[in-house]
Amino acid sequence: MSQETIPFFNDLVTQDDAVTLRTRLRDLVNGLFQTNESFKEKLARSLSQQQIEFLRSTFEQNQTRFDDRATVHNFLLQLQTQLDELPVLSLQLGIKLPYHTIRELADWIKAKTGQKVLLALQVNPDLLGGTVIEKNGKLYDYSLGKELDGMQFDIGKQVFSKQ
Repeated sequence: MSQETIPFFNDLVTQDDAVTLRTRLRDLVNGLFQTNESFKEKLARSLSQQQIEFLRSTFEQNQTRFDDRATVHNFLLQLQTQLDELPVLSLQLGIKLPYHTIRELADWIKAKTGQKVLLALQVNPDLLGGTVIEKNGKLYDYSLGKELDGMQFDIGKQVFSKQ
C-alpha cells in the first residue's frame, strides 16, 4: 500500500479501531447477499458519515451503483485488504491515555513520518516514565527505568572504582 492512506481510514487511530472497522466491513460483505435490507441501510448502521461519503464518491467516480452487489462486494474486500496492511506501532506506557491524547499522538507520528500508523497501546505499571516501542518486531526502550539502570551502573562504577 502506498504511503498515502485513503480517506476511508482517516478516523482510525488505534488497532482496536481497526478491529472494529474490520468487523463492520466483514458484516457488510457477509450481509450483502443475505438480507432484503438495502445496502444504504446497512451502510448507515455500520460506517461513519465520512466513510459513507468516501464510498459514494468512489462509486460515482467509477460509475458503480450501490445496488451492484458483486462490485460492491469486491470493493469492500479490497478495503479489508488495505486495512490489514496499515502498519501498527505498539507502545507500552505507564498510564492509560485519554483517547484525545492518543489521537494527538497518532497525528504527530503521521506529521513526523508521513505515514499513518495504528497505535496498539498497552499499560505497563512498571514503567516509571517514557515508553517502550515495538515496530516490525524490534523493541526500542525509551523508558525512564532504562535510563536509571544505566545511571546506577555509572554511579556504582565511579564510587567503587579504585582511585
